[in-house]
Amino acid sequence: MKPPSPTRFGYAIFLGCLTNATFLSLISANPEAVGFVFSTDTRIGAQAGYFRHYVPSENYAANIAFTGDVDASNPGTVSVTHLNDCQRRINYYRVQAGLPGDIIFTATKNAKSQWSALIMSNEGNLSHQPAIDFPGNASVMADKAAHGGNGWGNQAAGVGNLSIGTYGPGAVSSFMVDGGFGNEAAGHRRWLLNPAASEMGMGSIPSQGSYWESSSIWVIGDFKPPSAATTKIVPWPNAGYIPYSQVPNPVNTVNEDGLMRWSCAYTKGNFSAATVAMTRTTGAGAPAAVAVTKEPYSSGVGDNSIVWKINNGGSLVVPTPTQDISYNIVVAGISLTSGSPPIGFVASGSTYQYTYTVTTFDESSLTTPMTVTGPANPLVGITSAYVLNQLPESSGVRVRVGSLSSSSWTEGAEDPAPSTIIDGPTAYTLRQGSPGPVAAGSKAFHLAIPSLDAPLQSFTIARDFIPSASSRLQFKNRFRFLTTATSLNVEASTNGGTQWKRIWSRNGFTDSGSSSSWETSFQTVDSATALDAYAGKIVRLRFTLSVPSTGPAFEDVSTNSGAYIDAITVTNAQDFNTISTTELAPSATTYQFTPPVAGTYSLVSQMELGDTQWFAYGPLTTVTAVAPAAIQTWRNAHFGSALNSGISSDTVDADLDGLPNLVEFAFGLNPASAQATSANLPTVTRSGSNLIFSFKPDASATGLTYTVQMSPTMQAGSWTPVPHSIAPGTGVYSASVPISGPRLMLRLQVSNPTGL
Repeated sequence: MKPPSPTRFGYAIFLGCLTNATFLSLISANPEAVGFVFSTDTRIGAQAGYFRHYVPSENYAANIAFTGDVDASNPGTVSVTHLNDCQRRINYYRVQAGLPGDIIFTATKNAKSQWSALIMSNEGNLSHQPAIDFPGNASVMADKAAHGGNGWGNQAAGVGNLSIGTYGPGAVSSFMVDGGFGNEAAGHRRWLLNPAASEMGMGSIPSQGSYWESSSIWVIGDFKPPSAATTKIVPWPNAGYIPYSQVPNPVNTVNEDGLMRWSCAYTKGNFSAATVAMTRTTGAGAPAAVAVTKEPYSSGVGDNSIVWKINNGGSLVVPTPTQDISYNIVVAGISLTSGSPPIGFVASGSTYQYTYTVTTFDESSLTTPMTVTGPANPLVGITSAYVLNQLPESSGVRVRVGSLSSSSWTEGAEDPAPSTIIDGPTAYTLRQGSPGPVAAGSKAFHLAIPSLDAPLQSFTIARDFIPSASSRLQFKNRFRFLTTATSLNVEASTNGGTQWKRIWSRNGFTDSGSSSSWETSFQTVDSATALDAYAGKIVRLRFTLSVPSTGPAFEDVSTNSGAYIDAITVTNAQDFNTISTTELAPSATTYQFTPPVAGTYSLVSQMELGDTQWFAYGPLTTVTAVAPAAIQTWRNAHFGSALNSGISSDTVDADLDGLPNLVEFAFGLNPASAQATSANLPTVTRSGSNLIFSFKPDASATGLTYTVQMSPTMQAGSWTPVPHSIAPGTGVYSASVPISGPRLMLRLQVSNPTGL
């Protein structure tokens, strides 16, 4: 087992920039790593920025392609992709803080920083002057021999943010937290968020055998000339919206001392006598005071700053999907070293006060869920448009159509392999029988830890189901060798498995290597509340076995170790049976649905941000598809719409031939082509002393009513109905009226009684 990481960080304190010549060899600008912008004025803007520019750099470990060897004092190289990940992470934080994301890396600074990181990893310690502090270190000596003087690594260490226990973008994020003893000035953060910074360099060493991973970021030197852009107020966390995961808080603070440091910087500010007051507002509640302690004042580390720590982690409440948390900060007693006060500084006696609000939010949730709205009764075979409440920040949208069925199901591990189980483990068999324990049947699911470096051990139940308020989750579990640092978990996903949240957990109970510590029977879980938060939502479940990367854990996949799970049951739920999934353009605001057959369908939509994160499906829209009336099919064929409105409405004469659409339908005419004559249209003939009014509707024009009317004057109110009959077998309607008076007019009234 690898011992816990010391997670130590150093910071460089300098009073001015260096005089080294500017290096001209620049890393080519990648638009995904430099020059991007996003807004923190809105929640969705900050959320989109996080998923577009932070999350893509999370794959840095897989991207590093390190070619060196710490034991051989070879710094090697890292991939351009990894360097882009690092650059993107730095620029993400700068844009989040209200600064331009314009930091570039130079090839020379990268190379020197790589040597610096090598020395720290080789020594297992940090120093800003390793040539002096680690004179006998093999990598220091190799560096001196290769580059003369004190070597490249010594130079980069003197102007760098140094870390051991983290590397690459992970180190950048640790520097932004700046927890732990010795970092009271939050110096790493101040250099990374220095408005005058323009060029940096990055060195990354991944873990190798007994050598810890390390990073060195060249942060000092080659600054931008003084300007309004380099004299900005820079709070961290920033004024505006910020994902909770990026706030120094109990979740991501270094565990050495649990300090949660916030800061506010201004290059021309003197914060030596300044004070800080904070309040917290959750939802619609009243503001609550947050206890803080000001850290010792330290100037000369990046911009002048005030740094304070939150005394009680409970003051930084982890958000829920329905609550954002706002922190109002008042920094008072600020004096100026020069110049006029910036916008935002308010005079208070002889000093200034700066007030701002930080709003943290759960980046995994949307405040406005995606909805699908449209006809409650779409027509079979005819396309209906459904409106999506799309957001401008969206990078994608999909719509799923499915059917619902009541279901209470049980998943076991029996043969043949269940098609509803997605097998996660690869180093061992998921479904185990004897000599492993089994609760029901002949096999149970088995999760174990192959090694601390192995991916998360899990299996997923590939059922999309919708819990109700009365749904229950039940299963049996039993542990063999399983340390107290290891936990069996049940997790739920509302976005198809992209993101998971824990809904149940149980830790191992023994660090002993004796089989006498094994559980002798299965434990039964019967929870009526585990699924409460997911009632009415489409959910998937998975079981995971997790352990911290530092262990300890039993790295063994035999039947002697791990957790056994069996007889997994969910009751009082509905299955969502997917019929189709449609990916739409990011800008799409409508979905075209064509029901194949009559029946009930459920439509649900999902939005993506940043090309990386699909969010939870929104609420279901349930519709009942019905067979179209004949006139609706006719309209759709001729107008592309079945609606009795607009150009396709009954009373409109679309082709201007004197016949309204309803009459065109009744007599099988083309409403898009003027055709006012047809043998089937009404005719009037004389037979003796009678007028005969005849017409023959199209056989497919069902659902209409026909009324023959007569009038001697054609005046309103003078028309009266005339009885008519249908000649058997001909489909010809006729009405006979006696001729009386000087004149008599006849007409045919066609009506659509359903209004469809």
